[in-house]
Amino acid sequence: MSPAKGAAVQSELPLPGASCGLEFEPHHAFTIGAYVQLSTSPKTIYALTVPLDLGLNHSKIKAVKNATVTQPSPADRDNLYEQENETFKEILRRDIHQRDSLKVRRKKDEGTFEFAQYFASSRDLVADDWQNVYLGKIFDCETKRYLTVQREKEARPSHEWAILKITRKTAVDTITDIRKRNSKPWFPKFGGSKTLETQPLSPSLIVSKRGRSTGCTSGIVNGVKSIYRLPRDGHGIRRFDYAVLGFNNEPFGKCGDAGAIVYAHSPDNIDVLGNPKGLGKPSGIILGASVGGFATFVQDIDTVISGVKKAGHGDLNLFHN
Repeated sequence: MSPAKGAAVQSELPLPGASCGLEFEPHHAFTIGAYVQLSTSPKTIYALTVPLDLGLNHSKIKAVKNATVTQPSPADRDNLYEQENETFKEILRRDIHQRDSLKVRRKKDEGTFEFAQYFASSRDLVADDWQNVYLGKIFDCETKRYLTVQREKEARPSHEWAILKITRKTAVDTITDIRKRNSKPWFPKFGGSKTLETQPLSPSLIVSKRGRSTGCTSGIVNGVKSIYRLPRDGHGIRRFDYAVLGFNNEPFGKCGDAGAIVYAHSPDNIDVLGNPKGLGKPSGIILGASVGGFATFVQDIDTVISGVKKAGHGDLNLFHN
């Protein structure tokens, strides 16, 4: 299996699109979407992604405040080690010095894996909308029987975001250095800058992203919104968001790209191969993808901005260098 494009260990400041994950949840990887600043704590460095327990069974796992986030995710780190062991298997078998050197290097790397702490997310807000919920019966294919579950009367747009407080010293130092060298590294807020403003998702909009699994890809927003569920949302959840289709029959995103920021581009900002010529306008954030990546589901970035402010964290500022 080939390694994910953003799964490498980036020991200083990981680029947006790099892998991250919960230290205690080894089976899932997500994407660092962007580095951000909150107006309520302007001197602290944060990263924007989606909840790292997105789609997971909440009765078994829940990302709590200050939970350790690693870069790369534990799953990607283990895969990299396995691939390294396989590649150098014969050398490591014959050369004891190489084995010792590898052990020393990996032990040294352990101190760099911790990247951030889980600071806040949309999951902190308790939805109390009983008017939109009713009890209904569904047939469960695993148990072969009907189950009574809470179901929503109508599908609704997703509202998912997570803020990570960066704790890795090399990452904080790098951004601090950039801020010293650039007098205006922080834009006032999404939509508040003439240079970089948001653009709502709309049919036929050309977009791009950088994600952990598929790297840099471009695509087009589908003509109608999709009603769907993420793998373990629960039987009663129905989401209503736009899907993005990749160019040239390539997937726009896959599992592990959740959290990547989606940027909108004008047609003249795309080359003949479908690649963006420059930075676009923040438009959405990836939530998940269909099997095989044919359709990638994206929520509007303005939903994230308003959600962060409603949760009491102030204006969300995008770091752009």
